Amino acid sequence: MSESTTSHPRWGRIIGSYPRSDVKDSTLSMDSEVAGLRAMKEISKLATSALSLSTPLEQYSHIKVSTLELALRLSQDTTKIHHLVDPSVASGCIRLMKAIIGRTPGVASPFSNEFGYLCFRLLVITLNACLLDRWGRLDETLTRREHFPRAAAHVLISVETSSAVHKQFENLFNGGDCDSVLGLSPPNNGRRPQQTTLLPLSDIEALLGVLWDDRKLFLRALMLDVPIASGLSGLLFLFTRRVAQENDSQHNPSPLRKKLYELALRYYLVQDSSQIGPTLNVISSNPSYGDWITTAKHVDAEDSRWIMTAFINRFSECSDPEHLIMEDASMMLRYVPLATDALTQDLLPEVLKHSIEYGWLVLLAQENKDEIRLIVHTILPALTWLISPPHNRSYRLDLPTQARVVNVMRERELLDWMAFAMYKLDPTPIGEIDGREPTSYGWLLCSAC
Repeated sequence: MSESTTSHPRWGRIIGSYPRSDVKDSTLSMDSEVAGLRAMKEISKLATSALSLSTPLEQYSHIKVSTLELALRLSQDTTKIHHLVDPSVASGCIRLMKAIIGRTPGVASPFSNEFGYLCFRLLVITLNACLLDRWGRLDETLTRREHFPRAAAHVLISVETSSAVHKQFENLFNGGDCDSVLGLSPPNNGRRPQQTTLLPLSDIEALLGVLWDDRKLFLRALMLDVPIASGLSGLLFLFTRRVAQENDSQHNPSPLRKKLYELALRYYLVQDSSQIGPTLNVISSNPSYGDWITTAKHVDAEDSRWIMTAFINRFSECSDPEHLIMEDASMMLRYVPLATDALTQDLLPEVLKHSIEYGWLVLLAQENKDEIRLIVHTILPALTWLISPPHNRSYRLDLPTQARVVNVMRERELLDWMAFAMYKLDPTPIGEIDGREPTSYGWLLCSAC
């Protein structure tokens, strides 16, 4: 496909044809710095002007791909990190992404073209810089150069933000306050004076909605980029603090919480290892309730294929299997088995293989019965869902897939794994371990025999 057929004069190249993010450091000339600052100012004006989130796209016609590229160049130079501390740029990017949706012929979503993805990248980078600045850790970013000597400034900012977010979750766990610095505390909360709002609540909610509605290409865009270029721990943390304001319950979960939970699980499939701790915190603090297993997690068959492929890649590209235990890869098994499709059965055996191998990895490494019990209660339902989907787009495995699935169970010694798990625990039926009714996986055992 030629460049002319994959590029749009306003929106740039389509997803899959534009280059991956530059993660190497670069020293900017004075002219490049001035051009970048001018671009940042133009984007920030979108937030400070009278334009609303529903402003027609024509009002933003002066912002082009080249404008975003000039602004993003500032994130390559470690000496220019303070230029990135501008929350109005993040708000401006949200307005640009919001304006694209459904208003432009040939542009289905923000992530379908280069323009939207560059908006998202600039939004994430500036948000991370703003968070670090408010937490008093922006200058500490430069100390990361010892471990990442040739990394771009935005990479160092991403890694430092991840560490800072993890500390914020620890602070919350110990009863501390982290909302005042974000400007999200309720009035008269009796704690420290509140700073101005980092991002308006309307912007936070609008962005969460944009990512949710475009979750298919959100995942695809991240899959195609360098993992270290997409450090979303700061953004996910901001979403978490907004969702924490919801007055919901297990019986009536907030729609915002459900969206955040699934988006975090999608991100977990493709994130860089530096982001894992905070992402786990986000997932754990926004549990899913209600109809989780009865609703399919994929938008369509193509989305299912990308989700399953991301899972396979996560395991097959891991050079040290021990990292999978440290990263708690079982988190992916909450999601991927609920995103299978009748048209993606060809990937099932590979997903099943990695799931069983992970089960063996954890079982051989663990002696703690609670941890073993947890992995058993994660692996067995996941295997069940892969073979007999519980979601509302269920299907039956075709005969060739059935044969391949049975072969994988035998080759990866699933029956031995189940017996070994019982041995390491005790002879109590698996379903009775925690006082619940016994759960039968006998049909799964029969398939493995």
